[in-house]
Amino acid sequence: VDECAADNGGCGENSTCSNSDGSFACDCNDGFTMGDNGCEDVDKCATNNGGCGDALFYSCTNNQGAPVVCDDVDECAVDNGGCGDAQFNFCTNNDGAAPSCADIDECAVNNGGCGDPDFITCENNDGEAPTCNDIDECAVDNGGCGDPAFFSCTNNVGEEQSCEDVDECAVDNGGCGDPNACSCIKNEGDTPTCQDIDECSDEDNPVCGKVGECSNTDGGFECACPAGFTNNLDGACVDIDECENAQSVCDVNATYTNTPGGAECTCNEGYVGDGINCCPVSPDGGYSPCGPQTNISLNTVLNGGWTQCFDSLYNYGINSEEIPDACQGQDIMYACSAVNSSTLTVLAWAPREDVFRDTGSPGTLPNENTDISTISNGSHWYYGFSNRGGSMGFLRAGDRIRKNFYDPVTDEGPEYRICWHIGSFSGWRCGSTQDFNASQEWRRYVFVR
Repeated sequence: VDECAADNGGCGENSTCSNSDGSFACDCNDGFTMGDNGCEDVDKCATNNGGCGDALFYSCTNNQGAPVVCDDVDECAVDNGGCGDAQFNFCTNNDGAAPSCADIDECAVNNGGCGDPDFITCENNDGEAPTCNDIDECAVDNGGCGDPAFFSCTNNVGEEQSCEDVDECAVDNGGCGDPNACSCIKNEGDTPTCQDIDECSDEDNPVCGKVGECSNTDGGFECACPAGFTNNLDGACVDIDECENAQSVCDVNATYTNTPGGAECTCNEGYVGDGINCCPVSPDGGYSPCGPQTNISLNTVLNGGWTQCFDSLYNYGINSEEIPDACQGQDIMYACSAVNSSTLTVLAWAPREDVFRDTGSPGTLPNENTDISTISNGSHWYYGFSNRGGSMGFLRAGDRIRKNFYDPVTDEGPEYRICWHIGSFSGWRCGSTQDFNASQEWRRYVFVR
């Protein structure tokens, strides 16, 4: 009986039935092996990767009842083949071998997304995102803006630089100096122009004041002030307050009021004169001249209410208190004459407090306390002493004073002057004649009333 003739002898699929005399056999087809459930497919890939090679690089596909299929493994398909972030690294599959990893130069395409390559550089970083750096166009040749002394270059991130003209006048008036005296005119792309301002041109706001004469100068102005005015810190002419001037021209017995450009002197009650020279109103019958007098008879003085309290030759040295102690009256008169003459060469008088008012010791240097005096009864009076000596005397009010231990002036009314030394010296001058030290031909007088 051929058992294999029907239903493959019951051998099942994947098997071959073989008839034999008195029997039959079931043999599994190639690629199958007998198992608990009949012929079962043999997984050829389970052993030695089905002969496909290294399982890292090849895949083995088992085919039922047929040879395996060997395929190359694309390592790059999973986790970018271990090359890292696929954005920055490229994986190349190698047939039967490890993949190749290469850095992607992101900067090569579209400047790495950094923007315009004229203004931004792209720096490729191995395996990382590229770095975008702004290009400072101003760093080279002032960004093409021109001379940096006249043009400024402003770098704009990712954009073209900006060129602007430099306003040289904005800093320190462009080097033109005081902006009130010199204006700076900006010139595009060039050195500014300095133009002098004529400060004298504004008639509504005169820089020299209402009385000053203005002269424009290069970079400033000058004010010429009339008498009685002086320049303030701004150069303008302002009135001198003669009331604050210790050397006022007014008589000591006058009241002075400041006026524009001068002072108005008014003699006090009981005095007459122009304010520059104020003399007491003359007592009835008395001799009371105003200011120094020349060639006056000695009898005129003695008969005019005056009493002689001191006299000496010019060679006699007087001390500082000798005459004040000897002459205690209210009014004091100095006089001098040649010996045995009844005519007094020059004389003057004033109240005692003015005649003997301390005006300080005259100095030894030029202009060292040589012009300090008391103006009274039409005369300058000075009286000063120190351990070096001193001097006393008078001259006509308004004339130049140079006491200087003696009065050497030979102009401005020399005939109206008396100067006597105080201390170890003797006399000095009587009127125009000077240098009477040690002289026995001239006499000094002091009268009191």
